[in-house]
Amino acid sequence: MGSSGSKQMQSYKDACRDDPNIRSFDATLQTRTTEVLRSVVADIDIRSLSFDSLKEVYGGLFAMNQGVVSIILSHQKDVWNNPQLSELVEEYFNNSLQMLDLCRTLEKCLNRARDRQLIISVALQRFEEEDGDEANNEEKYSKTLEELNRFRNAEYPFTEEFFQILGLVYEQQRSMLKKLELHKRKINKKIKSVKTYRKLTGIIFVATVVAVVICSIVAAAVAAPPIAAVLAAVASVPLGSMGKWVDSHWKRYQVELEKHEELLSSMHLRTLITISDLDSIQALVDKLEERIKSLMGIADFALRGEEMVKLGIGEIKKNMEMFMQSLEDLGAQARNCSEHVTKGRTAILQKIIKSKK
Repeated sequence: MGSSGSKQMQSYKDACRDDPNIRSFDATLQTRTTEVLRSVVADIDIRSLSFDSLKEVYGGLFAMNQGVVSIILSHQKDVWNNPQLSELVEEYFNNSLQMLDLCRTLEKCLNRARDRQLIISVALQRFEEEDGDEANNEEKYSKTLEELNRFRNAEYPFTEEFFQILGLVYEQQRSMLKKLELHKRKINKKIKSVKTYRKLTGIIFVATVVAVVICSIVAAAVAAPPIAAVLAAVASVPLGSMGKWVDSHWKRYQVELEKHEELLSSMHLRTLITISDLDSIQALVDKLEERIKSLMGIADFALRGEEMVKLGIGEIKKNMEMFMQSLEDLGAQARNCSEHVTKGRTAILQKIIKSKK
C-alpha cells in the first residue's frame, strides 16, 4: 500500500473513532468480510467454489457497496432536507411583513405631523395678516391664537401603537440576526471542513481494499480462468464507477451547502440593513419629537398675551425650518426602509428559485 493509501487508511481510522455511523459501517464490513472468507475457505480444498460460495461473495460485495451508499446519503440528508433553514426563511418573510406594517404605521404618524405643520403655517399666515391690522387689542391676533390653540391640541403624531410596533420589530430583527449568524457559522464550518469528504473517500477506499482482497483470494482458489476474470472485474468496480459516483455526490453536497450559505448571507445582509434602517428611524423620530415639543412650548408661551404672541411667532419662525427638515428626513427614511424591505423580499425569493434549479 502506497503513501496515499496509508493516508486514506489513517483517515478512515480517524473517522471510525469520531463518527458512530462509520464505526457501525466498519463493524458490518468486518463481519461481512469474515463470513465471505469463511465460505471461500470451506471450499478451497477442492480447488473449486460452490454456487453458494459464489453467491456469498457477490452478496458480500453488494452489501459493502450498499453500506457505502447509506453512509453517503446520511451525510447529505441534512443538507437536502433542512427544516432549520426553512424555518429561518419563513421567519424572515414574516418579519419583513412586520417591517412593512411598521412603515405604514409610521406614514400615518407622518401625516399627523404634516397636519401640525399646516396648522403652524396657517398660524404664521394669520399673524402676518393681523400684525398690520388696526383692530382693538382684544381682537388682535385672535385668529393667530386660534391656530396656535389648534396646533397645541392637535393629535400627537406618534402613538403608543407605533412605539410598540417599533420595539417589537426591532427585537424580531435582532433575534433573526443572531439565528442567522449561528446558522451561518454551522454552514461555513461544513463548507470549510474536508472531514466529511475524507470520511467518504476513506469508506470507498476501505470497501475497495476489502473487495480486492476477497476477489484475489477467490480468484486464486478457482480453477476456471473465466470465473477468475469475472471476479477480478468485480473487484475493480468500486475503484472506477463507484469512485466517480461518490465524487459527483460530494460535489452536489458542497454545491447545496454553498447555495444555503449564499441564501443565509443574503438574509443576513438584508437583516443588517433593516436594523440600520430601524436605528435611523428611531433617531429621526426622537429628533422630530424634540422639534414638535419645542414648538408646543413656544405655542404655550405665545398664548399668554399680545407681546408674547410676537415673541412666540418669532421663535416659531426660527424653529419651523428645522421642524420641516426633520419631517422630510423621517419621511425619506420611511420610504427607503419600505423600499429596502420590498427589494429584500424579492432578492431572497430569487435566491430560493435559483437554488432549486
